Amino acid sequence: MSSYNCSNPGRITSWLMRSNRFTFSAYAILAAFGTYFCMYAFRKPFGAAQYEGLKFFGTVIDLKISLTISQVIGYAAAKYLGLKFCSEVTRAQRPSMLVSLIICAEGGLALFAVLPEDWK
Repeated sequence: MSSYNCSNPGRITSWLMRSNRFTFSAYAILAAFGTYFCMYAFRKPFGAAQYEGLKFFGTVIDLKISLTISQVIGYAAAKYLGLKFCSEVTRAQRPSMLVSLIICAEGGLALFAVLPEDWK
């Protein structure tokens, strides 16, 4: 834990710097799982919607297949873009960035709810 260089660490950072590897790993695992678990609510409506008989922009491709493909492409792009953007965000910018990203995700769900089937 000594490789972390911070001139003014917060309480949690200070506690983690003094903790053993098991405690640090347990904290990291719980933080990652908690974040993933909380964001699951933003992904669940996609799987719960009805798609029977709906086509992607009037083509022969089922809407659910096209949405699943676009979701996988989005996840892949997010991994690469996230490495760039998250590494450049300062500590002071993190809270506003996280809230902005959550609002953006919720906005996408709101659009999914109100757009016509062909535009989802």
